[in-house]
Amino acid sequence: MQNEHAHICAYVELYTYAGWMQDGCRLIAGWLQAGYRLVAGWLQAGYEKLLGEPFKITGCVIHGQRFGREIGIPTANVELKRYSAPLNGVFIVEVLLSNRRLAGVANVGIRPTIGDLVKPVLEVHLLDFDEDLYGQRIHVEFKAKIRDEETFSSLGVMVKAINRDIQVARKYFTA
Repeated sequence: MQNEHAHICAYVELYTYAGWMQDGCRLIAGWLQAGYRLVAGWLQAGYEKLLGEPFKITGCVIHGQRFGREIGIPTANVELKRYSAPLNGVFIVEVLLSNRRLAGVANVGIRPTIGDLVKPVLEVHLLDFDEDLYGQRIHVEFKAKIRDEETFSSLGVMVKAINRDIQVARKYFTA
């Protein structure tokens, strides 16, 4: 019988102190290796179960190109240190900032519609939030994947898709 968790069984390194077997997958100590991606099903069904906490990325908010602000959807940008992100797409997220938990939507990727990035970036739009976060350290917890990153035919089509993503996140946090 095929392992029901076969979609997540790959050589994946997790931040912990020892290796172990879980649901037929060998897990090894360390950070998630570049070049291996988490699948959406694992985010929802496996990662939190395995480690007891959601997958998260921590970093300082950096200045971007202010493109999100120009289209009315400001983002907090966190530089990723690798050319291959551990995940890719649009996600419902919760940001931990000081003692607050803030709801949001995040994109992890290269922004193919704009076409200006080679290395992926984490861009987080916080719902109902308007404060300066530059230089502050944030912890972005990934709750669920909404969709894959897409190349849109126009900026208008992209903005409509992002607004739909925001509505999906609002429903998630009000349910």
